[in-house]
Amino acid sequence: SLEELAPFACAANGLCPSGFSCVSGKCVVGATDASMGDSGSDATGSDATGSPDTSGKDTLQSDSIFDTSTDTSDVTDTAPPDVSDVKDGQPDGTDGSTPGFVVTPTSGLQVSESGTTATFTVALQSAPAADVTISLSSSKIAEATVSPASLTFTAANWGTAKTVTVTGVDDQVFDGTVAWTISLSAATSTDPKYSGVKPSDVTGSTIDNEKATVNVSPTSGSTRETAGTFTFTIELNGSPSSNVTVNLTSSNPAEGTVSPSSMIFTSSNWSTKQTAVATGVYDGVTDGNQSYAINFSTTSVDAAWTGLTVTPVSLTNIDAAPIVRVTKTGTEANGHTGGISPTTSVLLGAPSLTTDGARVIFSTEASNFSTNDNNGVADVYSWDRATADTMIFSGSMGGGAFNAASFNPIASAADGRYSLWQTRASSSIPAFSSKRALREQCGSSPRVQAAFRTT
Repeated sequence: SLEELAPFACAANGLCPSGFSCVSGKCVVGATDASMGDSGSDATGSDATGSPDTSGKDTLQSDSIFDTSTDTSDVTDTAPPDVSDVKDGQPDGTDGSTPGFVVTPTSGLQVSESGTTATFTVALQSAPAADVTISLSSSKIAEATVSPASLTFTAANWGTAKTVTVTGVDDQVFDGTVAWTISLSAATSTDPKYSGVKPSDVTGSTIDNEKATVNVSPTSGSTRETAGTFTFTIELNGSPSSNVTVNLTSSNPAEGTVSPSSMIFTSSNWSTKQTAVATGVYDGVTDGNQSYAINFSTTSVDAAWTGLTVTPVSLTNIDAAPIVRVTKTGTEANGHTGGISPTTSVLLGAPSLTTDGARVIFSTEASNFSTNDNNGVADVYSWDRATADTMIFSGSMGGGAFNAASFNPIASAADGRYSLWQTRASSSIPAFSSKRALREQCGSSPRVQAAFRTT
């Protein structure tokens, strides 16, 4: 319709179609101010027909729409009749014609990394003479994205608010709440009133959904005082922005130790499991099984990884009470017997009982079981349960003690005639530098039956 095309150029003779008036070379809906009831004059000028405008109120008879504001800003009242305004209170000549954007809201938007959204709206505050386009972008696309990427307003939809959606992005980084800005570009348009006009930007933030965690597995088990160990692994559940140090400590070093004492995780190796080992400690006390824990602490420049609460590893150290041996005369042994030596850390081993139960083979650091035990290190003995006779097994062919410790014996014959043990001695078997030897007891004189070399 012609109304939709208005305003358009007047004919050469200044004429317009029926229902239109020629004002300043443009055909507009309605009549000139003079024919529409103007009775006053502008502050400095006159209407197109020269009629003084004294009342300051235009009565638009053709559409019964009233402009209630005094004409204080007109020089010459050449504005078209207010066909779109309903008592807008704006001075005649500026009604609905000021270029600009309405953005609501411009701050306080909040989304989360779990993918929640927030919205704002954009509209023009006046009709454009040509299409108006703006683009939208996020200052931190790893935290929030914006859709659509552009908005276009026309003369038909300029006053309809368009909705823009901001969506949170999961960046898998432990960075807390992060602020961002949705930038709205300056407008592009062939309408000079809108070209280059910049709408307000919108600010908001993304709430982090990552929780920094140190994963430990398994978190319970046991060690033994006789060199029993427990192995577990540690890893992070996400990539840190700075190196993370995990410190490991034992709640009771007298029962168990842990190695290593610390581990370092980086943005490159955070998901690689690192191994730690807890080792039971022989305390030389008959105190039963004892509980202890491997505890953890974290330090990092990255605040998300500092001071974390980490589930400890709960352990039980299985007791290995010291074995007290006495000589045939009832004198208590003057050195440690069995288990792990608290002075030399040598694994003396548990006593070994022969199949017939007649003899006990054991290793001891005591020197008062035999007059030949004068080497000051652990030796292997056989104790006859029936006669209470104790005889040194780890003796040299000449009858003297070995020149280094012997330990961890095994009764390898049903009646105890043979025993296998481990030794560091080089004098155990002539012409050999053995680590293991098999001994045969014949009467009161032990002799070498066979020898086994170990690596």
